Amino acid sequence: GNYVACGSKGFSRENCEVKVFDLRAGLKELCAVPCADQSIEALRIVAPDRCFIAGKDGYIRTLSLPDVKILHERGPAATAYTAFGVTTRPSGGLVALAALAGPNGPSLELLAWPDGNMDGEPALWAATADGTE
Repeated sequence: GNYVACGSKGFSRENCEVKVFDLRAGLKELCAVPCADQSIEALRIVAPDRCFIAGKDGYIRTLSLPDVKILHERGPAATAYTAFGVTTRPSGGLVALAALAGPNGPSLELLAWPDGNMDGEPALWAATADGTE
């Protein structure tokens, strides 16, 4: 793609930004937009104009690129998201594995966007209970 995006750590909305840089212009910063209330732990670009972020505030958000806008929020989860991986399914759509960490231990969620509509609510295909490994 033409862009690089990154998320930042922090403890307030104004500090937890997604920044987008243009590769064609020597990594010129295009924007920096506050998108989360606590640290952004994962950012995954999934299409030329879309990315997901997962954060310690318990939200998974779909964002537009390169002009960052929040298109959808899933959450808040009872605990913090700590990792997020996503892939395209051969039959279409997206599937993601999200890791959470809370006081009772780690948990996982298997999420799917079967029709590829990243602007809508994903289906929860499976989940472990807090503390289940």
